[in-house]
Amino acid sequence: MLKRLIENWLIKASERTYELPFCHLLTAEQHQVIHLSRHGFLEQGKDILSIAPDGTPCAYQLKAGNITYSVYNSESDQLRRLVELPIKHSSIPSDIKPRVYLVTNGNLDEEVKTELQDRNLAWEQRGYPRIETIVLGQLVDRFANASTDFFPIKLDSTKSLLEFFLNNGKGNLDKSKFFQFLYSFTSVEDIEPKKLDSQRLIAGLAILASFSLSPYQETDNHVALFEGWVICSAVIAAFIERIDLPERMWKQTINLTYEMAISSLKSLQEELQEREFLWEGDPKTDFLFYRARLTWLSGLVATLQLSNYLTDARYQFDEFSISFIRTHLSELELWGEGAIPSFLAIMWFLQKSEPDQTSDVLLEKLIKAICDYNQEKNSGLFDPYKSIEEAMEEKFNNEVLGIKPSYSYLGRSYALESVVQLFVRRNWRSRFRFLWPEISYIDFVEFIPEYRWQFLRWLNEEEGHLKLRKPNVRQSWTQLRAESSEVNLDQLPHIFRSNPSFLLLFLMTFPHRVGPNVVKFLDDVLSPKK
Repeated sequence: MLKRLIENWLIKASERTYELPFCHLLTAEQHQVIHLSRHGFLEQGKDILSIAPDGTPCAYQLKAGNITYSVYNSESDQLRRLVELPIKHSSIPSDIKPRVYLVTNGNLDEEVKTELQDRNLAWEQRGYPRIETIVLGQLVDRFANASTDFFPIKLDSTKSLLEFFLNNGKGNLDKSKFFQFLYSFTSVEDIEPKKLDSQRLIAGLAILASFSLSPYQETDNHVALFEGWVICSAVIAAFIERIDLPERMWKQTINLTYEMAISSLKSLQEELQEREFLWEGDPKTDFLFYRARLTWLSGLVATLQLSNYLTDARYQFDEFSISFIRTHLSELELWGEGAIPSFLAIMWFLQKSEPDQTSDVLLEKLIKAICDYNQEKNSGLFDPYKSIEEAMEEKFNNEVLGIKPSYSYLGRSYALESVVQLFVRRNWRSRFRFLWPEISYIDFVEFIPEYRWQFLRWLNEEEGHLKLRKPNVRQSWTQLRAESSEVNLDQLPHIFRSNPSFLLLFLMTFPHRVGPNVVKFLDDVLSPKK
């Protein structure tokens, strides 16, 4: 059955769709992927460069669909460049003859096979490598082998894979279910010890994620793809943190999945640039959800720009992102504590893009809004475990249908302490003294996982403890300043310490992992010392 799924996926895939999964396949086969062309554009006829286990450089040109003689003729110059132009890359030795491949998720017409045989003979006589071909049937077998060698496909896993694969790709990703699906394959107890090859397992996870997310790829559901690739990265990160795997065994796959998440955000921003309106469906009914969605989109745009900055400190925020966030700043909505990462990303973005007090004012308004939701006349703010669609559904039931919430969130907040400490760091003592009386009525809540790697799991159930702290009615400013400057990283996974941009993406997808030490760590990375 798995082969049928893979074949169905490959047949429908575009060149760009299966390009990254092919890189993960090479990784699973012990190749070192050296280069992946940006956005599928060919560079000297070579889409992907790798080094095989025996040290041989390999170059791949990827195509989609059947290669007919007319298609072959139109691509003949690219094939010539693939063969005749030397590989130019600092990581690939120039004194070793490379192997070159034409890869397609279709088949070759007989005329093309004959032509390639003749061309290969001529190239070999001139000292060039011959073109080797990889077609649909070979891809299916190789993907299937990479996906089953280490994964005992149980009934529950097969069912989940089918559900994701047959999804119409138009709605939001079920993040909890997707995490659990991928995470179920990382149980060491379920894998035969003689087959425990962690590097291939990690690459195999990325391949399975590609299959499962393909419906969202077909519908250009960029947000679902972003969240899916972040979740895949988190599952891999939890696995490597748990078993303390050396970086050389996972870095390549994590880099590829991270790049896919970033690519999804770039595609989302490109779509936003092309859209005249941001309404979804009928504006008469969408008004209830519009501002919440706008907050989410603004947070994702800010996250992309901040991630680019953390990757390259010389990066300048683009004009569209500055205009988009500035234009919609007054329309943001705190729909629940799940929106806090969006507000924080926007705050850090404003802080770096505009040398004024707008970012500080946003923090102050955020504190006021959390406090206002926790007044007796309200029922509190949805906790960060409630998704935007769940929160909006409950809001619709309450405001339109008159159905009162079945659960009260009044009197506590998972995010307030984090926002308070960020505001204290900015040293607004005069403003803060008017905020504290309302803050002191709200309990600070934070979940502490039992082990550091569990920070990367979606839920930990009974493993860990809920920390609840009541603020003092009277509070020393000096003590607050001292607390805001201290950052305890004991519970922060190592991968985030060396890759803070990944942490930004992670919090946008796992909003319930926002905590004082996490946001202070990011603030140190993104903000000048005050």
